[in-house]
Amino acid sequence: MARDYLPADSAPLDPRVHLHYADGRVYLNATRENFDVIIVSLPDPQTAQLNRFYTAEFFRAAHDHLAPGGLLALQLRSSEEAISPDLAEFLRCINRTLHEVFPSVVAIPGDTIHFFAATRPGLLTDDPRVLVARLLARHLKTHYVREYFIPFRMMPDRMEQARGELQPLAATQVNRDFSPIAYYFNTVLWSAQFKPAYANWLRSAAHVRFSAVLGVPLIVLLSVAALLGFVPLRERRAHFAAAGAMAATGFTLMALEIILLLAFQSLYGFLYRQLAILIALFMAGMAVGSWHGLSRIRRNHRPACRAVASTQFMLALAAPLLMLVVSLLARLSGTAAAWLAAQCVFPVLAALSGILGGLQFPLATQLYGESGGRRLGWLYAVDLLGGCAGALLLSAYLIPVFGFWRTAWLTAAVNLPPALLAARICFSRREGP
Repeated sequence: MARDYLPADSAPLDPRVHLHYADGRVYLNATRENFDVIIVSLPDPQTAQLNRFYTAEFFRAAHDHLAPGGLLALQLRSSEEAISPDLAEFLRCINRTLHEVFPSVVAIPGDTIHFFAATRPGLLTDDPRVLVARLLARHLKTHYVREYFIPFRMMPDRMEQARGELQPLAATQVNRDFSPIAYYFNTVLWSAQFKPAYANWLRSAAHVRFSAVLGVPLIVLLSVAALLGFVPLRERRAHFAAAGAMAATGFTLMALEIILLLAFQSLYGFLYRQLAILIALFMAGMAVGSWHGLSRIRRNHRPACRAVASTQFMLALAAPLLMLVVSLLARLSGTAAAWLAAQCVFPVLAALSGILGGLQFPLATQLYGESGGRRLGWLYAVDLLGGCAGALLLSAYLIPVFGFWRTAWLTAAVNLPPALLAARICFSRREGP
């Protein structure tokens, strides 16, 4: 475009330059070439799409495509003088992730911090005198990085401060595709600038152990389900079972959709042109599930509690099974495998995820209607409330802090109490009122 519209300001490309209009990770996984240097010139990991260029999986792919003695370079925002605790935690995470793959890593501090990682030790140095000597010996004609700039940028006190701030702690996590903790750190940094109260809440929530996040809600929900399972009137038990099933279904469907979209973006990057297809197939799956549920009601006059319970158990397994398939897809490499997964497998997963949710809604309304319920609008409201809770919790807290797999197990746990309560309704029918 510059050559067409700004010819006076556009120098012709060197014939050695080759442009590839493709997602960087997809190209790196597909190519067989090796490179002397790979430079990541991207914004900070503010989104899931950007975070995928700062994970251990990407660094490993870059390492595998570097020639012997090759280098990886990237830059992140930092601070010229003082590094805040939030910023230090974020930079430590990236530093720890680089060390997970590369044997040698050097950081040059400043308003923008530059990380350099080498495939073998001894190639990098943080001594400015050595760098100036190399610059002069190789007769490099640089405009910005000059012999007077390097010693200023790498003053001993600044380098020592950076080493101390970036030294990973025992609790420092590695940023991974399916554990995007750097995404969380960046969210805290932005929140600290514009919404300090939200940043404080995020910091506190991140220190809660996953065992508590999983165990406390599960114990509470199981206790509530146990109490509701022995409500004197069977009709009331059916009302509570239908409502619990719909709330859990709304939460689970939102979890499946978010996991599916973020996993697709983490693996293949080009989400926007695929977004409409995935969401459309998800909604189409819900339509098919609803049609199947209504057909079952018309041709089968047995109580709905058994179908509600079995569908809820399937919803409990859905998120872990989805993560299992996605994890297997992440191991595939090559253009053909990536195309097959992106164009075929992920759309099928979206449709299957929607089928379960579409199936449960008519079954839950049948269960509610069998017990004399006539006002079904609030059942839909409970479904939307569960979906709203899932959207907020997963995107802002659960996935960034605990990762995809733990979020999938938490989603499974949310479905167990309503499934057991619906199963209890089936037994109560045999026992009588």
